[in-house]
Amino acid sequence: MLKLWQLLPYYLVLSSVYAIPCKIRVPEDVPEQTPVILKDNELFKPNNKETNIEDGKSITLFCAGQDNKVKDPYNKDKYLNQAVTLTCNNGRFRHKGKEYRLRDMECKTVPSSELIETRTSCANGAGQFYKVGFTYNNKFLEILTICFNKATQHTVYSRNIIKSNLENVRMKRVCNTPFFSSDGMNFQPNNYYKVSKEIIRFKTLFGDNQPYLKEKGSFLSRGHLAPSGDYTFCYEQFATYYFANCAPEWQQVNAGNWADVEKATRQLAINTDILTFTSSFGALELPMPQTSRMITIYLDQTRKLVAPKWYYKVVMNPNWNMDVVFITLNNPFATVGREVEFCRNICGNIRGLNSATFRDASRGYTFCCELKDFWATAGLSTSRNPYYDLETGWRYK
Repeated sequence: MLKLWQLLPYYLVLSSVYAIPCKIRVPEDVPEQTPVILKDNELFKPNNKETNIEDGKSITLFCAGQDNKVKDPYNKDKYLNQAVTLTCNNGRFRHKGKEYRLRDMECKTVPSSELIETRTSCANGAGQFYKVGFTYNNKFLEILTICFNKATQHTVYSRNIIKSNLENVRMKRVCNTPFFSSDGMNFQPNNYYKVSKEIIRFKTLFGDNQPYLKEKGSFLSRGHLAPSGDYTFCYEQFATYYFANCAPEWQQVNAGNWADVEKATRQLAINTDILTFTSSFGALELPMPQTSRMITIYLDQTRKLVAPKWYYKVVMNPNWNMDVVFITLNNPFATVGREVEFCRNICGNIRGLNSATFRDASRGYTFCCELKDFWATAGLSTSRNPYYDLETGWRYK
């Protein structure tokens, strides 16, 4: 006859099978000021609208930033600690004996990221790595990697992974727009992006009747390289707002075909993670009205903030037999066509890609190439080998 202590393992197995998990629902449970969510001491990266946290397991909520704390949902005038651990107990999150709903756990403000300058070189010595993310318990939790050249103040590339199914779980149209940070730069670019300042600059370059800049619709915006839309939570999206992660981009292009490229990339990540490298190259030139003289566009007199001629995004999908590059001309005034395609256009070979507007130059003429072809013809380097530093576990095709 079995004794009670011998049956104990069976009771434990049954209790674990029938224990009710806690659920994290996105976006219902994560308002704008939600804390950074840590699971197993790593950033929580959902790829489904609903994630189960096993009974007895914990998550940590962390309000990164100076004097930032978790609000006490039981007393609106008080705060808990900067970090709060919630343990799942029979389908309910608990902390120090009290039950908490994740959707009620907010920070004073959206958790603020930090940019760390490393001494590690990238792109075969063309820059050094900047890491953007959060530090918790002396561990850096990375959101975004930037390869940056401090001497030229030019971003070599921004690297990020788009999680599978992100387009179905990310926060949309609920995150406010934060200010851009100049951390990592040796000057403050923000004033040069003000439309009033841009108009003055263009009048200096092209005369009082300059035809390019307008108060609405036609101006050079702070064009994200790694876009905020590639991330789920507001605190992740806010972490993309660094000037080291942007370049001057015509708004017609930013909201036109380049926005379509970003959306297409996220659609390609529906069933698998995507690794992207985003950058720009070349200097945009615009013609002096009624002449053939071309003027290189810098937003500042010291010629640090150049408007690039091209934006491009490298997309690596482990299920593809090639690595793809989307290339967009940063010039909505150009009347151009296929003659600007310097590598073989393969947009038509990408399954599910809607490229109907890509040849509309007023939205930024756009085409697609295989990475090897792009690198051999773009003229970025004397080397024919891509200089993008891959994430661990990824490889070129």
